[in-house]
Amino acid sequence: MDAGLDPEDLLILVIGLAMAWFTHFGAAVAGSVDDETARVSRHREAIREAVRRLVGG
Repeated sequence: MDAGLDPEDLLILVIGLAMAWFTHFGAAVAGSVDDETARVSRHREAIREAVRRLVGG
């Protein structure tokens, strides 16, 4: 992990990303189950990638 990034700060950033995802997800227009499943997968991957970049992995 990047020595300049405190674990508490990383946790706050991850929680913020997750909350933004839930806010966006909740505001979405309902589609088919397949569309929603694919969208959830894309959002999860985006959060994983953002965390990976934050920790320098």
